[in-house]
Amino acid sequence: MTSALRPGSTGDFPSTAPVVIAGAGPVGLTLALALARADVRSLVLERKAVLDPHSRATLMVPRSLQFLDQLGLMPALLAQGQRNDAIRILRAGDRRPLFTFDFAPPASRTSTPFALALAQDRTEKILLDAVRATGLVQVEFSTPFEAFEQGGESLRVLAGGQMVEAEYLVGCDGAHSAVRGALGWTLEGKTYPTRAVLADVRVALERGLAEGWLADPKASSFTIAIRFADDTWRIIESAVPDTVTDAELPGRAKRLTESLFGPGAWRDTLWTAAYRKHERRSPRYVDGRVVLAGDAAHLNSPAGGQGLNAGLADAEALAQTLAMALAQPAEAGRLLRDYEAQRITSFDQNVRGLTDALETMETAPAWLRGLAFSGLGLARAAGIERLVARRLSMLDAA
Repeated sequence: MTSALRPGSTGDFPSTAPVVIAGAGPVGLTLALALARADVRSLVLERKAVLDPHSRATLMVPRSLQFLDQLGLMPALLAQGQRNDAIRILRAGDRRPLFTFDFAPPASRTSTPFALALAQDRTEKILLDAVRATGLVQVEFSTPFEAFEQGGESLRVLAGGQMVEAEYLVGCDGAHSAVRGALGWTLEGKTYPTRAVLADVRVALERGLAEGWLADPKASSFTIAIRFADDTWRIIESAVPDTVTDAELPGRAKRLTESLFGPGAWRDTLWTAAYRKHERRSPRYVDGRVVLAGDAAHLNSPAGGQGLNAGLADAEALAQTLAMALAQPAEAGRLLRDYEAQRITSFDQNVRGLTDALETMETAPAWLRGLAFSGLGLARAAGIERLVARRLSMLDAA
């Protein structure tokens, strides 16, 4: 990396920062806020000109909410999100219960025994307002991370044509992380053969369900509708043929809506996306003073809310690690190695297995899913629903 600033550099952000964070998504902004709560300044770099306007990840589980509550965000999150003390999945058509995941463990375990459905763009706006209010975080949009240079006690970061001296650089810049690319690492693992579809739709208010979400176990792949605003639902179709084009997705969203809610329920399609599902992680998360977190470090199917929430768990652990490393420089190497080992172990033991299990269930033939659902009475008696709720809550994860 050249040490000379590029022509046209404006010098409008600081030449030094204790922590530079690449990526102003939920993981990067949460990390910056947690560091600010520990009186640590940071500079957040974002290549986009504005926050992404799409909903994307929509569910935060008790473990994440407990952390965000500690950061002072709960009033703002509850004001805009849909609280779910239990996830109640009802059968499309007759609306009979399929299964219930109750997030009400003993009160001593968490102050947030519920999940929250909230569009990611709203979560990011709440986070951005909070980090700016601290006075300790500078967020630079239209400023892509370009390169870094480290050696011994020094670290220099080039971004948007400007050089910043930093103690640490954190890549929170997503699945196509430029920071991870600069380290020469790739996300290793597998890509599932299926492609999923997301659709955000508006449903006639009289068709809304205050008591649960809707699922169609008879569909060719598991299809579910999750409410995240009064009349707005996220529909997830777990597996669609590769022959379905992006141009066909809005029409498909309308058909799915009326299949789940009934004829005439559809009012509008707000957003659609098709994506491949992965289970991959970087071989390492730390190299000297450069660290990875979130999708830059690991990528997995969003089934069960494991994508966003695993990234927020990274931010929680890393904020503590960096604050201690800055306060105790002699212990920095050990602290960062501990972070890497903990988060890799957590992904391998907690995220991978649940992702595989959910993928198997969602893409199983309809007759096999029907057979499984017919045995839900036995599953309840055996406490399976409680066990799954505990896994989904992520409270037991390291």
